[in-house]
Amino acid sequence: MFVALLVAWQGELVFAWLPERGAEIARWVMAAGLGVLGAIKTTEGWLAGYRTWQASVKKEAATALKQRVASLRHERDDAERAYLEADATARLAGFLDQQRDSAQYESYRGAVGLVYRNLEVLAEKIAEDVRQRARNGEERRSAASIDRIVLYVDDLDRCAPERVVEVLHAVNLLQVLPLFVAVVGVDAQWLRRSLAFHDRAMFGDGSSVLGARVGDPLDYLDKIFQIPYSLPPMGRKGAARLVQALVEGTPENTADGVTGGRENAAENAPSDDSVERTSGASDEEDNEPDLGGRSMRLVPSEERLLAAVSAVVRTPRGVKKLVNLYRLVRVGPQALADPEFADPWLGAGRAVALLLAAVVGMPAAATRLLAALSSGQGTLPEALAAAEARHRSEDEHDLKGPERCGPCADLDRLGTEIEALLRRNVVPRPAADYRPWLGEVARYSFHSARLRDLLADAS
Repeated sequence: MFVALLVAWQGELVFAWLPERGAEIARWVMAAGLGVLGAIKTTEGWLAGYRTWQASVKKEAATALKQRVASLRHERDDAERAYLEADATARLAGFLDQQRDSAQYESYRGAVGLVYRNLEVLAEKIAEDVRQRARNGEERRSAASIDRIVLYVDDLDRCAPERVVEVLHAVNLLQVLPLFVAVVGVDAQWLRRSLAFHDRAMFGDGSSVLGARVGDPLDYLDKIFQIPYSLPPMGRKGAARLVQALVEGTPENTADGVTGGRENAAENAPSDDSVERTSGASDEEDNEPDLGGRSMRLVPSEERLLAAVSAVVRTPRGVKKLVNLYRLVRVGPQALADPEFADPWLGAGRAVALLLAAVVGMPAAATRLLAALSSGQGTLPEALAAAEARHRSEDEHDLKGPERCGPCADLDRLGTEIEALLRRNVVPRPAADYRPWLGEVARYSFHSARLRDLLADAS
């Protein structure tokens, strides 16, 4: 509108001042202005439509963007939750793996933990081998294949109570692994004492309420061992057979070696030719002690003697110790000085065998018997009675009776065995026959070692 007025105003000026030609020009200019005015109006309409379209596009884009943002936010939230869950699990798994492989707890694991860990790894590897053989269709077992492992545990009664309990815990843990079978050979009474000593607060002496509820340590052992199997006592016949096996198993007492005793010494003596052939032996052989023609081999009478006195000994280990100690004594200086040591009727070996059997089988009671023999006269039963009387006068004697007093029970059992041997005339009765050998025998026991020093001072 403003443009039209301006053009009209300018046209009036042109009509007033310009000639007739100028009027035509003015009309032309007015027409051109009107065309421009139309173009401007058209442009304004186009711009208005563009603005409408632009607003619509913006609105649609804003709606789509809002929807996309909302969707991304949901995805972000889901991703954050999944990340947090996965990250917590990963952190936990990493922590557990780190603690498992860490060496900071190795010093606290103990024997049980270390043994169980190694056996668990071994069980898994063997199980993997079995599965692999099954996949390969191997029906026959090869020499290197393993299906089960049997663990043998022996001499556990030689260990300290703490070690005994640790081994029992390890055996208990092995029950979780089907690969292993544990076979334990041990004195059940020693296991019972070890458990009672180690877990005094649990088992107590049976008088406490907790001890009465928990029960005896033997009840605990029943929970560990599925099949307890008690071997019968060795007995007199078993001890005699063991002595015979030990004697016959010695190279010098086998058919391939030298047999017999001094009665066969001339028959088995080396010839002059053999002496000449060995004259160039080393200095070590030349310096061997002179055993006076006696060796470590036992004559048949000595074998029967040891078989008889072995009734005093309680265990196979003790019988083997008795045979070995008797061999040592019979080749010692004191025995070598006595040519009749091994005489089955008058030899000192009879007294030595009984004293050694007592020292091996019942060392505490034997020490009391050795002390009584060293200080008195009379017979062996009288010395044993003196040892019993002296023990009852001591403070360590339990007045509740032999069934509660260990030394009384041992002295009573030793007396029973000695009476049986005396009735069969296996050992001498006079105490004087034992007295010269007290110091020699006392050296072979921790219980009587101090007594040997006292005997040496007295002599």
